[in-house]
Amino acid sequence: MAKKTKELTLEEKLEQALIPVDEQPYEVPENWCWAVLDSLSEVISKGTTPKGGKDAYVDDGVNFLRVENFLDDGTISTDEMKHITENVHFNELKRSILLENDVLVSIAGSLGKTAIVDKTSLPLNTNQAVAFIRLLDTAKVNPKYLRLYLASPMTQELLLGKTKVTSIPNLTLKIISDTPIALPPLAEQQRIVDRIESLFAKLDEAKDKVESVLNNTDNRKSAMLFQAMSRELTKKWREQNGYSKNNWEKYTIEEICENIVDCPHSTPSWTEEGVLCLRTTNIKQGYLDLSETQFVSNETYVERTERLIPKAGDLIFTREGSVGDVAIVPENVQLCMGQRMMLMRTNEKCRPQYLLYYLTSPFIRNHIKASIMGTTAPRMNIKDIKKLSIMIPTLSEQDEIINNLIGTIENYDEIEKIIDNIDQMKKSILSKAFRGLLDTNNCNDERAIDLLRLILGEN
Repeated sequence: MAKKTKELTLEEKLEQALIPVDEQPYEVPENWCWAVLDSLSEVISKGTTPKGGKDAYVDDGVNFLRVENFLDDGTISTDEMKHITENVHFNELKRSILLENDVLVSIAGSLGKTAIVDKTSLPLNTNQAVAFIRLLDTAKVNPKYLRLYLASPMTQELLLGKTKVTSIPNLTLKIISDTPIALPPLAEQQRIVDRIESLFAKLDEAKDKVESVLNNTDNRKSAMLFQAMSRELTKKWREQNGYSKNNWEKYTIEEICENIVDCPHSTPSWTEEGVLCLRTTNIKQGYLDLSETQFVSNETYVERTERLIPKAGDLIFTREGSVGDVAIVPENVQLCMGQRMMLMRTNEKCRPQYLLYYLTSPFIRNHIKASIMGTTAPRMNIKDIKKLSIMIPTLSEQDEIINNLIGTIENYDEIEKIIDNIDQMKKSILSKAFRGLLDTNNCNDERAIDLLRLILGEN
């Protein structure tokens, strides 16, 4: 006879659900509490990939969600949505049928993206790169609050810091289940959601206007880069200075660099202070964004720079994730390279700025896009990067091209930085929201621990 499992009392459930004080990630208002996500959830599971691969998809049927369908605002896009038959949905994939208000997290490839299921997406199923959280009681824990909380920088750092490292990084269901949740009273949950949505709407409006300017500048930038690399931009200059377009010679990236070094593949151990260590998120198209940084110890710095220490004028190129982003190392900054990137140091044949412009030109961007391998974890082979072809004019003509481009490129980069600042403001709002620092908290609200006790007592 099977042994009967002991029924936990409400106080025992509460003790299991609450995060001990010494394990709480940060301080929250007194009427909030810290709870384990698993204690608030009916189900925490993940999707299933249908048998047959691409052949399992049909032209019309049940929506089949992939990470590509997650939008930045937490909604789901039906553009490029795949479909499966009802038979597959209700039988083979019945374990991963999604319901309204399920909170979603991407757990493979592009990690930590979040979304929430609404009625318009149903019926809906999903693949194994997506985890779903079904709350015990959506009348007591706001799904929008949970989605925003999981998208906040602090929670993202917590989740990604526990990522299981394999050939394709992934989050486990155990990591998600054990996530500590800063739980406010129900009324405060709604106030936080309302305040974030209101502030984000204003920031999105500002971002749309800036992006409109950026698009116009981008078109001009692309046109000038195209003219430069097709030898048209400096045609008159060559005529005036006695040069010919025949002075341009074809090389590979490897031939115009004195050194190309792939970064270490391991994730470094972060420290509170020390040497700044680049991550792929720091590398934008044409410049380094050091607004969010991590540090490593001097010992780690020495280990990771054994083959080559980054110096001013070196190019950092991302070869995984957002493949092909490239930036130049600035003056007077000591840097250590993280992972999924490589360092290029040009030789006497090529100016670093010229190589930067070439790698950001439509010519090479389209070639890189066609060379990318993988979908959940896009990457480019190091050998392919080294063998990329590049047309090189004389150093004098390179200087002329740089002088022609620099004004437009700098304007474009400045506009991009404004957009990045807007994104940073969003992150700051999220960070403040889940510490109770948006001036929305009401100390007269019911205590969150009483709300938690009610949830656990009913389930």
